[in-house]
Amino acid sequence: MIAEFKKRDTVMLTIAPEGTRGKVREWKTGFYHIAVGAGVPLVCGLMDYKRKHGGLGPAIWPSLVT
Repeated sequence: MIAEFKKRDTVMLTIAPEGTRGKVREWKTGFYHIAVGAGVPLVCGLMDYKRKHGGLGPAIWPSLVT
């Protein structure tokens, strides 16, 4: 995915950080590593199926934490 971001001018990738649509206690980290490696922001989204409402939050520029 990092290589795909670098090849293209415009890419939008949607990933559930849990790796599933079910509830989990911890997020997987692949989405974070893709964003850092590609130098792109993360944008959190929300979906409320009951109310049929969705939205996007602000862009968050991740940094590599060592």
